[in-house]
Amino acid sequence: MLRICVFVTLLCISCNAAINDEATFFTLKSALEQYLVTGLKPQNLSAALQDYELPHFFRHHTDFSLFKRDKVCLMCDVLANLLIAQFRAGFNQEAILGEVVFICTYLKIEDQSVCDGFVEENLNIFAYIAETNKKFNAKKICGLLLQKYNCYSDTGSWKIDLPPRGHTKKKVIGPETFNILQITDIHLDPRYTEGKKADCGEPLCCQDDQDTPTPGEKPCGYWSEYRNADTPIHLLEEVIAQSKTHNFDYVYMTGDLVSHRVWATSIEGNKETITRTYGLFLKNYNVPVFPILGNHEPHPVNQ
Repeated sequence: MLRICVFVTLLCISCNAAINDEATFFTLKSALEQYLVTGLKPQNLSAALQDYELPHFFRHHTDFSLFKRDKVCLMCDVLANLLIAQFRAGFNQEAILGEVVFICTYLKIEDQSVCDGFVEENLNIFAYIAETNKKFNAKKICGLLLQKYNCYSDTGSWKIDLPPRGHTKKKVIGPETFNILQITDIHLDPRYTEGKKADCGEPLCCQDDQDTPTPGEKPCGYWSEYRNADTPIHLLEEVIAQSKTHNFDYVYMTGDLVSHRVWATSIEGNKETITRTYGLFLKNYNVPVFPILGNHEPHPVNQ
């Protein structure tokens, strides 16, 4: 009964969708509906998803001009409303997780291991919002996640009242100039491994559980890899050592200490990275250090 209710919801959503290639869309819609109602993947589902592939869609350096706006927005709309309907109908969360990972993988957003980790870390948050906020819908999700595509412009607005601009110059107490050392976006990677494959195809390379390069392929270097890797501990130690040869009065440490392996973070792992980095700063600098947190310090990332 639950699957039939969600099937009706998805059907209503689909009837309101607009896309240039309607035949392709309805093939996909039919395959998704069958998957939802029966719990079994129809033979044509993988082929239907190929027309909506979004390889590496959320990576920073992805060329977004390669993806058509109508397909991107429609896929987001259908999937987001489908998930919301399933959570509100009380579907088994493990089954939903499997569906999302399957779609993530077949749309080529990321490979299996990355999809597994990222979906598992964030699904509980999505479920909580879907179940407790009745105004939560695809327009809000897709409008926020896909701002480059302007799928929905009405994603909420707010106003900040600023105090009147003052014209009084504050009196400087003490020296009029001072030097600040700023260190930012360290992204310390405890799993960085020299000699691994530098162009690994995942969001972050040079990991201890990744492949070694074949002859002719570039390996990860000792200090790091400029294309797609984070900071090994010895690089951070060297940066600190070199910085101490300069004169400065304060240190600004402006966040993002945790690595880009965002699909496999944990509270304990993030704490360990933060504690280790703070410890190095405390041990090496004899001037005040002012740290702030970045978007990578929470688990999951951006929360």
